[in-house]
Amino acid sequence: MTDNNWDDVPEIEAGIGETYTFKNKGDVVIGEYLGTGELELDTDDGEEIALYHRIKTDDMGTLALSSSFDLGRKLEDIAVGTQVRIEYLKDIPTNRGLSEMKVFKVQAKLG
Repeated sequence: MTDNNWDDVPEIEAGIGETYTFKNKGDVVIGEYLGTGELELDTDDGEEIALYHRIKTDDMGTLALSSSFDLGRKLEDIAVGTQVRIEYLKDIPTNRGLSEMKVFKVQAKLG
């Protein structure tokens, strides 16, 4: 509805969406980027903050993708509402000896 040249922004659906984990190299998620959020987790070591990225897909509904350094860096300059394609490419070892980091190819649809 337009009121005095102001357009309403679509409501964001409740919740963060269905948790989605990229399991196999070559897995792809395509949809509208809804932004990044924070989830507070209670752990044995206290409270931790987990970042996630919300993607609204045509076939799987709204997904919450757990953030990683690589995915977060590649999505940080993507505007909310942009159509994105995220493909899980490979795992690489980390310098700190932690579990391997997933590497993604992120594409944004122009126009």
